[in-house]
Amino acid sequence: MPKGSSFDELTQEKANILMSNINSTSRDILNGQTPYNAILLKLDEEIVNKLGVIKIQTDEVNLSPKLLKEGDK
Repeated sequence: MPKGSSFDELTQEKANILMSNINSTSRDILNGQTPYNAILLKLDEEIVNKLGVIKIQTDEVNLSPKLLKEGDK
């Protein structure tokens, strides 16, 4: 979410989409792994999915403000 954005219209579904995209981005600190893959080392995938986080394929990750606009997924 851009700095200064209001969270008033942020639904749980939109928060899950945002979280899933952020957590599907590889990180140097995790040796190139994504946070999603790193958490799977500790938790079962079913538990992670119940938290509302899903794996987004690397070429489909969207970190732009357009991600949460209506009609975009």
